[in-house]
Amino acid sequence: PVAEAQRGRFRELVKRRGGGEPVAYLVGSREFFSLAFAVDRSVLVPRPETEGLVVRVLDVCRSVAAPRIVDVGTGTGAIAVALAVHLPGAILAATDVAAAAVVVARGNAERHGVADRIACVACDLLADPRVAGPWDVIVSNPPYVREDEHASLPVDVRDHEPRGALVAGPTGVEVVARLAAAA
Repeated sequence: PVAEAQRGRFRELVKRRGGGEPVAYLVGSREFFSLAFAVDRSVLVPRPETEGLVVRVLDVCRSVAAPRIVDVGTGTGAIAVALAVHLPGAILAATDVAAAAVVVARGNAERHGVADRIACVACDLLADPRVAGPWDVIVSNPPYVREDEHASLPVDVRDHEPRGALVAGPTGVEVVARLAAAA
């Protein structure tokens, strides 16, 4: 038997999911690279497609004993944390313009025991002196949606995930261009 309070909580979760809210927000976590990451509405839900970035950086850094890596626009910290877990000699920084995202990333780094090797910094791209480099790798999955594409995104993305982590501007490459110049 399920208590009425539990049934009510379950009904509320079903209603929220029916409104398009991502399951990861409902349960508070999402798996990425076989690691569990805490998520909330201040960060994008980590996606399996992004795991390819982690694989590529692991390949690039395999022969470097202590690679220095910065993850720009870290969100949950999924990329930085996965890299830290799989590259035990790596020193990392993880930046995000959203202070709330940096809190989530820091928590995920602590959760996976790599917080001592990841400096989580709230700043725009590489604007903070603490992330000035030099870096062996600058990795990022920045916003790349064009302004006019936002309305056509799936409802679970459009209405629930942070717009600033999705939309780059009129052409979709504004953040990439700024990051390339900063790098």
